[in-house]
Amino acid sequence: MEAVFIVCDEKGMEFAESVAWQGVKAYIHATRDLGDRPYVSGLEPVALEDIRALPLERKVIWSLQPLNNLSHQFDIFETILAPGDVIIDSDCTYYEDAIKKSVLLASKGAHYLDAAVASGVNALFVGGYEGVFRSVEPLLKAVSLDKYLHCGPVGAGFFTANMFRKIESSISKVFSDEYMRLLESSYADDLDFTGACLFYQKFVKQLPCATLPGILGFFDDAQEGRDVQEAC
Repeated sequence: MEAVFIVCDEKGMEFAESVAWQGVKAYIHATRDLGDRPYVSGLEPVALEDIRALPLERKVIWSLQPLNNLSHQFDIFETILAPGDVIIDSDCTYYEDAIKKSVLLASKGAHYLDAAVASGVNALFVGGYEGVFRSVEPLLKAVSLDKYLHCGPVGAGFFTANMFRKIESSISKVFSDEYMRLLESSYADDLDFTGACLFYQKFVKQLPCATLPGILGFFDDAQEGRDVQEAC
């Protein structure tokens, strides 16, 4: 399978490189100057106006260029897509926008997948029709190193990723509030907070301490925080 990546930053470049390193032919269009970074073997630069004419039976275009203007983004897609092509979209974060894009692209005979990226780990939450998902699964696997999940129809990827972001944010706030309550209580001097976190996570929740959002940021002693992480 061959793919085209539309990128605007180093993160997008890393996506493309991860595919090329595994022997997949990939083209890349950078929408801004990324400096003198050399292209890895198997990764070929391409101008936007030349994407439509690439000698590919079917183009799979992964868009990592954030565009807030939906109509402008569709205008770009329309110039480079042919019937049967697939857009994998990591541009937006709102699932209803993903549904709108899918409808617009379907009117041109093209297919759409939304692929939300979990920051820092390249894990993918993917939404779209099962058949389209399966047809590009080797590419998803190459980019994410097997860390991908088909969440459901179009929009489900962004919806699921946002749901977990909100959950993490809520947990972090609750943790912060409860930690401050501890510091203000009569138990602050006696409770081994590090040990309590270790006990709760390993024996009550049976999860590594790294799953407790923001835990290291609540330690006055940075070394103590590292000790918790290493002990887990």
